[in-house]
Amino acid sequence: KGWKGSCGPRVEGLASMSSAKKLQSEIDRVLKGVAEGQELFEDIWQKVHESSTTAQKEKFEGELKTQIKKLQRLREQIKTWIAGDLVKDKQPLMDARKRIESDMERFKVCEKETKTKAYSKDGLAAAANNDPETRAKMEARDFLEGCIDNLNTQKDAMEAELEVARSKKKSKQGPSERERELDYSRERHSWHVERMELMLRLLDNDNISYEDVNTIKDDVDYYLQSNQDQDFQEDETIYDDLNLDEYENKEGGLDVLKQNKKEKEAVREAEKEKEKRDKEKEKEKEKKEKEKEK
Repeated sequence: KGWKGSCGPRVEGLASMSSAKKLQSEIDRVLKGVAEGQELFEDIWQKVHESSTTAQKEKFEGELKTQIKKLQRLREQIKTWIAGDLVKDKQPLMDARKRIESDMERFKVCEKETKTKAYSKDGLAAAANNDPETRAKMEARDFLEGCIDNLNTQKDAMEAELEVARSKKKSKQGPSERERELDYSRERHSWHVERMELMLRLLDNDNISYEDVNTIKDDVDYYLQSNQDQDFQEDETIYDDLNLDEYENKEGGLDVLKQNKKEKEAVREAEKEKEKRDKEKEKEKEKKEKEKEK
């Protein structure tokens, strides 16, 4: 009994140390993966912007998308560790997460440029012909997309703050005042994103005009810049004059948006398959050329 009693805690301590060492080793592996992934992302980013042909640019954009997805998967693991209570020093994880999210924003810019070109071959041609209506519509579209990106970035920051706050609390503690504020702000951001996504769809279908978008610009800008200020008071009537609820109910609004999203995903999948086939053809061609040289 004496031997068992004296060694039991020691064995548990050793097991705990072994578990902590294993966890730290896994964290080090992920952080190394982030560093290497970001280095590769930077290399591809440079290639995208130095490409001399459209085909080259599209090829490198595809590689950039693959790389950012890998980094996003690492980010999910990092978020889990930040939210848990197994890791004491979370600063390196939080720094890595911020760096990944910074690259995600950069990728959004690149993707947005591509989408703008795809969206408006006719629009660009009209803009080249000095069509002020088309230019104004494209600017309104850019404004809405920029606001949506901004709101989603702010939401990500709120979620990160919430995860850290919750990871430091004891299980029986209720939400703090700051946590309640962040939860409410996230809900409001989601509502604004929903409104603007509907506006994008209606703008594309000419159900609303760029002038309608311009009427909300000042109020939306104020919300984006000041929503976390202590004396901020939200204007919940920003979109009222646009009667978006009527479009949502009569035109199928958000249901149409969801369908449009599915269509885009299907297009993306088809593009992936085409890219895969093109790569296989290219490899086969290179193989044949090498055989000829022999």
